[in-house]
Amino acid sequence: MYLPLLFLLYLPLSFTRNTKEYKEQWNITGNQNYRFFDSRTFGIDLPNKDPCTKVSRNSKFRDYINRNFQCDGIWCQYGKFKCDERGEKSCYHVEHIIDENGSEYRDCDSCKNIYGNMVMAYGQWNSELGGLASRYYMDAQEEKRIVYGTNIVDRVKNLITYCYNLEPKTSPVHDYDPECDTIEPCNCDSDSECGCDCDYDLETIPSDNSKYIHLIVAIGAVVLLVGIILLMAKYKCL
Repeated sequence: MYLPLLFLLYLPLSFTRNTKEYKEQWNITGNQNYRFFDSRTFGIDLPNKDPCTKVSRNSKFRDYINRNFQCDGIWCQYGKFKCDERGEKSCYHVEHIIDENGSEYRDCDSCKNIYGNMVMAYGQWNSELGGLASRYYMDAQEEKRIVYGTNIVDRVKNLITYCYNLEPKTSPVHDYDPECDTIEPCNCDSDSECGCDCDYDLETIPSDNSKYIHLIVAIGAVVLLVGIILLMAKYKCL
């Protein structure tokens, strides 16, 4: 009798939207072998580098990392943080911890292009994060809090505020720059239109039909629960 009730309690958790890579790997491997990101490359913690320093192109951050760190993770290319081919995702990308075109600091999107807001992350996960963020921005940021750690995300937000003497203006709902909210995926060539480094790749966005699937599952669970209760009541009457 209690199993259907537990199932109903579990349903709200199933509404949480996450990337495919996170759902398949995070609880199994975590960040072992720097699968999701290389923790040494958090721009906010780089030695001898002002984290408020502006970065005009993602390649500048990547070059700095390659000059100062040997790439040891699972997605390295010949010991370097690079991708051999255009569009490749089985390598490390430059990832913005606070999305460049996200809803924070809407009056100063360029303020997010600083060393302290960058890290080298797995390209496939980075691409999937962009797809998720393009429609469910807060879910994507919550996933980053789990993977990177709440402390890192909060420190980066505070850093941006400090560097530019700003106050965060976060919308409760997703609010992307319309120029970047496109149905076309990025080419993953690191520095294309809208500063796209696959942060805004829409290949993996959840289907709009997902909400109907959730509704059907919920209705089915309720019908199952009612049926079990009626069946038990019938047997008690006998």
